[in-house]
Amino acid sequence: MILITAISLTELRNSEVSATELLKLIPEKSRVKLEKITNPDSNARSLLGELLARYSIIKYSGIGSADIHFGEGEKGKPYMPDHPEIHFNITHSAEMVACAVAGTEIGIDIEHYRKVNFRVAERFFSAAEYEDLFALEESQRQDYFFTLWTLKESFLKAIGSGLTRNLNSFTVVKTSGGYRLEGDDLSASFTVGTYMLPGHYHFAVCSPEQFLPQHVQMVSIPEILELLVFSE
Repeated sequence: MILITAISLTELRNSEVSATELLKLIPEKSRVKLEKITNPDSNARSLLGELLARYSIIKYSGIGSADIHFGEGEKGKPYMPDHPEIHFNITHSAEMVACAVAGTEIGIDIEHYRKVNFRVAERFFSAAEYEDLFALEESQRQDYFFTLWTLKESFLKAIGSGLTRNLNSFTVVKTSGGYRLEGDDLSASFTVGTYMLPGHYHFAVCSPEQFLPQHVQMVSIPEILELLVFSE
């Protein structure tokens, strides 16, 4: 089973509960990290990422908030040292933060729609992806660029390699029912899926599990508060 959740920064801005009060729901180690982030939006995304991850892990597994401790892998991927059977991943872009929790490796990526320089595609996409991109009408290329980019990033995040593995070392192939990965046995063993979130956000998930959720669950601050406080 895979659980995918997301929350908008608007939730935090409109919340009757202050950020100071929400900070009390996360460990001191995380609070110290947040204090070092001076950009308001970056700070808000990091706070919501921590809260959403805790909410999603509790929702997925039923473990108590006090039993959730995060570590960081060699390549920066977060994990739970006390619960290696639970995998999770966090992503954010502009006004949106998302999290996925699963029983196997999981990677997600989100990107807000914006104009891009297609030289990026020439550098980071495989020859087949680049050809597919420019076979489309010009009006469709921006959207397809972000579909490819988020799918590729989600795979790298699932295997925990970050950008230490070249993005053009594997290929996203469009199929009649969605997309698949090609390039080697590792990439071919993963399933990928795409979603669109409100506000024109491209979102992708990658997992060894064959069946992915059909929807992303949008979460509110009151829902997070209720679950985190109740599970203490």
